[in-house]
Amino acid sequence: MKIEKIVDGIVLFDNGTRMFSEHESECCEHHWAEFSQLNLYNLNPKTGDVISITDLDFPERIEDNIQLIEGEGFNLVASDGSKYFVPCYGENNGYYSTNLELVIDKKVPLKVKIMIDLRDYQKIEWC
Repeated sequence: MKIEKIVDGIVLFDNGTRMFSEHESECCEHHWAEFSQLNLYNLNPKTGDVISITDLDFPERIEDNIQLIEGEGFNLVASDGSKYFVPCYGENNGYYSTNLELVIDKKVPLKVKIMIDLRDYQKIEWC
């Protein structure tokens, strides 16, 4: 499957799958995955070829191709093994929840919502 577009923090794939981050805010804290970073890739880090993120193939079981990086974010691994980093951030005073989840909302073959805990995989600014 291919990325169709990235808009308003949601990655839309051509098969109807959506990927986004979710944090239930309690007050003044914010936690998110910065998917817009994917639009900045113009070279395949594995081959050095010029690319557009929308030209890459990703496996249907995208949840098996998420490589978590503690304190930073995660890599989205394409079908050819090339990795594309998505940073995750938080702003929190320490009183509120730091929960952050990666949501993969699949439409095919069955409608399934997969949640991956990103709490330990974000760079948090304590304020």
